[in-house]
Amino acid sequence: MARAICFLAAIHRTVSLPVQRSLVRKSPLLTMLLAVFSVFPLRAQFIAAPQLGGPITITSLWRFHTGDNPQWASPTFDDSQWPLLHMDKPWNVQGYGGYSGYAWYRIRLQLPASKEPLALGLNRVRNSAEIYADGKLIGVMGRMQPAPDWLNSLPRNIAVVPLPAELYGRTIEVSMRVWQSPRSARFFGAGSADPPQLGTEQAIRALHHLAVNQSLLTYLPDLFVGLVAVVIGQISFGLFFLRPRATEYAWAGLYLLGEALIRGFDLYRHVYELPVYESVLAIESIRACVTICWLFLIWGFMHARTDLLLRAGILLAFWPPLATLLVDWGFATIAEVYVIRAFVALCIGILIFVRLVHWARQGNRDAQVFLVPFLLYSVMDVVRWIRGAFYYAGLSNTYSGLELYRGAYFTVTWDRVGFLLCFLAIGAVLVRRFTHSAEQEQRLATEMESARQIQAQLVPVDLPHLSGLNIEAAYLPAAEVGGDFYQVLEQGDGSVLLVIGDVCGKGLKAAMTGMLAIGAIRALASQGFDPGWLLTRLNREIARSQNGGFITCICARVCHDGMITLANAGHPAPYRNGEEIQLKSCLPLGITPEVEYAETNVQLAHGDCLTFLSDGVVEARGETGGFFGFERTREISRQSARAIADAAQQFGQEDDITVLTLSFTPLDVVPA
Repeated sequence: MARAICFLAAIHRTVSLPVQRSLVRKSPLLTMLLAVFSVFPLRAQFIAAPQLGGPITITSLWRFHTGDNPQWASPTFDDSQWPLLHMDKPWNVQGYGGYSGYAWYRIRLQLPASKEPLALGLNRVRNSAEIYADGKLIGVMGRMQPAPDWLNSLPRNIAVVPLPAELYGRTIEVSMRVWQSPRSARFFGAGSADPPQLGTEQAIRALHHLAVNQSLLTYLPDLFVGLVAVVIGQISFGLFFLRPRATEYAWAGLYLLGEALIRGFDLYRHVYELPVYESVLAIESIRACVTICWLFLIWGFMHARTDLLLRAGILLAFWPPLATLLVDWGFATIAEVYVIRAFVALCIGILIFVRLVHWARQGNRDAQVFLVPFLLYSVMDVVRWIRGAFYYAGLSNTYSGLELYRGAYFTVTWDRVGFLLCFLAIGAVLVRRFTHSAEQEQRLATEMESARQIQAQLVPVDLPHLSGLNIEAAYLPAAEVGGDFYQVLEQGDGSVLLVIGDVCGKGLKAAMTGMLAIGAIRALASQGFDPGWLLTRLNREIARSQNGGFITCICARVCHDGMITLANAGHPAPYRNGEEIQLKSCLPLGITPEVEYAETNVQLAHGDCLTFLSDGVVEARGETGGFFGFERTREISRQSARAIADAAQQFGQEDDITVLTLSFTPLDVVPA
């Protein structure tokens, strides 16, 4: 009989209430015996610790009951009818699957008569808890007041709960009022924690610091990956500042620094125990922005246009934050959010993979570099979210990705390796592009040197010294090479031919067009053509070249007696002694071949000054947006060519500036 009672007592103490009910239904005799045994009151489990040689781990079963009642903290409350549960096992596997809300754990503990401060070392019982000693609140984990909330904590963090000195040497009732969020009620670890420890406060705090350090070590792989992302991201931003038009460098920098921010914030929210919902929503919002940066990075590196796949990826990126809101509003569970996250990762991975394969087949080296690391990263990322969904649905005991290496302090998973390889692939593409850009810059430098030699032909520095004529010129290009040109050509009859032109556009192409025009001008000038006929023939040559641009040009023949013959093709008229000369202007060169250019004759007197200039002077724009204008140009037209050009440049240069001045001082009329 004694053995039977002992056996029933063992069942009553060690088997949870749902299991007891199952046994009762199957055995009527067992029902009767349990009923008889129930008249003997049983208090909470009892743990004796009369002396402390070091921290003691409390591995005994705890009395457990769902619901909430302030009286359950009282040391006089009879909890003998409560079932016994293992605290280090989830209550989901002990007969309370999917339970959420309040629950209580109770155990009796004999404290030593210690002269040193004592404390309990407790792990978080999901999700928040209050700890009582003989009905007195002595500690809180998470947030229970004014409303329970779920706070993040380091995975192995131990809360230090000091015990009141008046309880030393006594047998006390330790009660824990715990709360489980309905958002994570079904996850595998619901209601569980590592076994508590009893010891001196100094020893428990030492264990706490050790646990914190061990927990921080688990973040080493993520911190290393984040550090790599920061370094490559800064390099990418540096390249963007050197080449602002290469926006893919900016997207790469934003993506990499965003990934580093996610890892840093994840550690921060565990160290400082931020509310789970707000911190997860913040991380998901950051991750959505980072995903969009990743999409623009890929499309930017491939020089692809915005298409339907890119737009679809951007829309998908916003799903996880929206799903997080649904959890807070009670319309979804954490497991369902993980399923959505896995679906989004899968869809985005597929559409990027399709694009990368397409570009790789076309011979794009960047796509070929990205392909394998991205495939590994995408597959492992999807697996990680699926395992998380299984864990929070209570179907698996782990939520991390597939393990590559497990050590004593940290674990390396395949998804982290995928992230690292993607970051290194971005770095490799940056190095490759930088090398390619350096080669192009060297080639461009060679071409620009050739362009400068061409420019020397367009705007000669050394002008001929002509009797009775003083000619000065100034040229200020808006770019390294410009489209303005001028020529001063001596003729066989003693006259001089002046030609000033402005090619539509700037840079090397404009300079080459100007060089073509100068070649034709020199050939026509050698045949002694008058200015009007010269422009007519030049217009036909340029129109037939089908270059697509046009040239404004003015041509003047200056005879030794001061007679000037001018022909104008859409160019600003010259100034004579500060007054604009009225010319018959026609269309610029190159618009249509069927144009004949009229001539205008002007007689210069001794001391007269002619000023030819390009529209870069008139169209100079100041800081307020106003133009230099014709009035200012007329006022300074009697100054030297250099002074006029400098004035327009200081006002605000936007186009090539060319100024050519001619002073008529024939020797035969100079007074003795």
